[in-house]
Amino acid sequence: RLTVAPLLAVVSQGVYNCVLLLFVVGMVRAIRERGFRDPSIRLLLLTILYWAGVHVATFGHGRFHFPIVAIMAGFAVHALSPLRSKNSQITD
Repeated sequence: RLTVAPLLAVVSQGVYNCVLLLFVVGMVRAIRERGFRDPSIRLLLLTILYWAGVHVATFGHGRFHFPIVAIMAGFAVHALSPLRSKNSQITD
């Protein structure tokens, strides 16, 4: 009997790892652009460290993922922003 669940688990973990990698790239870009002296960057880093601690304490339980996912997605988009062409139809 063939089940799809193991395949979906592998695919979803791969997507999560890609978003996590883009998140790290976006964080590095933001820190390079603004520097550590910017209070918003420091607050963001403290928030990320707090949620990383929550994940360690709760062994990464799924219900604790939601608050950090929005931040991760924002930085993933920031990492991809240089790929947008200057002649694109999307306006700021």
